[in-house]
Amino acid sequence: MDIGFQLYSARNYPLADVLKKVAALGYTQVEGYGALYANPDPAALKALLDQNGLTMPTAHISLGDLEDTSKTLKLAETLGIKVVVCPWLAPHERPLSASGWQKFGEKLQKIGKPFQDAGLGFGYHNHDFEFVSYDGRFGMDYLLEAAPAVACEVRIASDGQTASVAVKSSNDRLDGWEPMGKFTLDLTQTIEGQVEPLKAPLVADNFAEGLLNRLVRVQVTKKPRTDTTKAVFLVQVDNASPLILNGIALTGAVAEKGQKVGAIAGLNVGPRRSLTLPTLFNSYKALGLTDGVRVLAADLSGL
Repeated sequence: MDIGFQLYSARNYPLADVLKKVAALGYTQVEGYGALYANPDPAALKALLDQNGLTMPTAHISLGDLEDTSKTLKLAETLGIKVVVCPWLAPHERPLSASGWQKFGEKLQKIGKPFQDAGLGFGYHNHDFEFVSYDGRFGMDYLLEAAPAVACEVRIASDGQTASVAVKSSNDRLDGWEPMGKFTLDLTQTIEGQVEPLKAPLVADNFAEGLLNRLVRVQVTKKPRTDTTKAVFLVQVDNASPLILNGIALTGAVAEKGQKVGAIAGLNVGPRRSLTLPTLFNSYKALGLTDGVRVLAADLSGL
């Protein structure tokens, strides 16, 4: 999993210095925020990113700028942004009732559609004020019901030792949610008889893998062979998500140090569709699938 650096967290320091430091620390991706897109201008910002070997796949963009679709699409094209996110509501913009959150969700749904139509991801970054209760339910509940095209909903409940994660995705009509299963996430580990909290990066990796396994599944089977044919293996790729699956990174079921990661690109598997790919033994072995398969990453995009 690639981990990016949120530039907003270093907004009080000179941008050029921050990008240089972030790159030196080994990051390859950063997330932008509103003030960056005007000073420097987007083209100059792109040049700064390139100088430091950085990309900006995601960006926080103000609600007002998101409503200016053409401006933001041009910004995304210039900077190579793949996912745009509404990051914040000023106090005077925040709904104060159940119906207000419902209307805001409908507004987000409308704002996000042209970006999704253009192949970009669209999201909303919540804070605490979405979890004020209205008529016995959170504002976030009303928002998600009204804006199911955000693609995925994750709910987490924890007892401190483990977390139960429930995953839902938007349905084909984009007017409701479909369950995609649950998984349990360990939050602690036992070392020499002592229970210790699991480090945050490992929890994040395990969470990402658990979520990914609900969205994309891969199976490998051996095709029956005759005396005149070479051994052929069938790689079945199931896209259970509501998005288009463009490619996957995978490896064997048992991770080993120095093990290479294989990739299959150019898939174009539609939402909730499957694709079966035949492969010969040499490719099967090169992908590291002799002991099973483990999906490490997926390239998913909007319709």
